[in-house]
Amino acid sequence: NFGAQTKLALIRELITASSKPGATVVAAAPARPVEPVSAPKAALEPVAPVASEAPVAAARPQAAPAPAPAPAQPAPVSESAAAAQDEQAVQRAVQSWASAWSRKDVRAYLAAYDRDFKTPGGRSRKAWEDERSQRVGKPGSISVQLENIDIKVDGDRAEARFRQHYNSNNFDASTNKRLVLIKRGGQWRIQQELVGG
Repeated sequence: NFGAQTKLALIRELITASSKPGATVVAAAPARPVEPVSAPKAALEPVAPVASEAPVAAARPQAAPAPAPAPAQPAPVSESAAAAQDEQAVQRAVQSWASAWSRKDVRAYLAAYDRDFKTPGGRSRKAWEDERSQRVGKPGSISVQLENIDIKVDGDRAEARFRQHYNSNNFDASTNKRLVLIKRGGQWRIQQELVGG
């Protein structure tokens, strides 16, 4: 309180000095005007509680609505961006599978299939892999082209539908195909391969 009283006394001196023309110049010359800057801080202390008491109800509605809309808007953008990234990743996985098949890269071709791949006809995975290795690895060229790829992603599952054009030395076919993919360890792999429809 003593410090506040001293500051108030200085303010009174300044005000009194301003009413006397000759004294104003003398009082203004020292660095005293800097000290009143601290005086408003003391004055703000009583004002702050008064201001916080009056708009308590007003402060709560302003604070609550502002944060709620802000997180709600970025969340859908992030989800749509993540969905677009997943669609692109599925597209790359499907194209890589077709490319490995065309290159006759049996290892990469088989790696495109998930460990829980549902083999056609319920055969064992080993029997299916042996058959695919023989067909993909046999001499001659293979071309696998995909068109009209339509991808739907739902979490860690995706479905790719497309028209497949297969050409080899002794067989040509164009069919509709559907791949069901699953995401494991950040990689999209084929869980089921269906021909037709």
